[in-house]
Amino acid sequence: MATNIHVFFELPDDLVLDVGQVLERLEPSTSGCVSVRTYWSSVGPPYSDQEAWTFSDRRSELAGDVSIEELTFSAPGAIFLDIRNRLGMIRTGARWRGFLAIDELHAVHLRAFKSIGKALGASRLVLTSDLDDPALDCFLDGKSLNDCIAALELEYGPAAGDCEAIAENIKLDVERGVPAVWFLSELANQ
Repeated sequence: MATNIHVFFELPDDLVLDVGQVLERLEPSTSGCVSVRTYWSSVGPPYSDQEAWTFSDRRSELAGDVSIEELTFSAPGAIFLDIRNRLGMIRTGARWRGFLAIDELHAVHLRAFKSIGKALGASRLVLTSDLDDPALDCFLDGKSLNDCIAALELEYGPAAGDCEAIAENIKLDVERGVPAVWFLSELANQ
């Protein structure tokens, strides 16, 4: 089974979970997502011709005593965004191992992820794989980004850096399997 990328971020309190407002705030990130689509079209068959963010779904559920509402959006480049309470999760078809090992794939996706986070007012991004992802469990349980970080630290140890550049030892680990690493990127300083 393929191991894909997950990116988590906390949403500011002033962001109303209104489809129209979220789409409006995501609009500046569209060009970064189109760049991802262009990258994939340059290395394989033509990708989807989606040009803008679109709303996909709204779900509500009860997790224990907490009512959780989830909104799902999609963007060019096979980028998907789930918003659950005050936490966002970006999913993509790109593989974690490729993200760690292929510089151009890494660069174009990281720019898109940062543009999405910034557009929605995030101050930090947590980047990890979807393989046995403890952060995903926190996301599904309606917990905070700090809870996601604590779960990742417990499972994998400290962050492997800010994800601007992937260390050579991690790139070598990709050849042997899926490295159990995660990254914490501060957006406020950029």
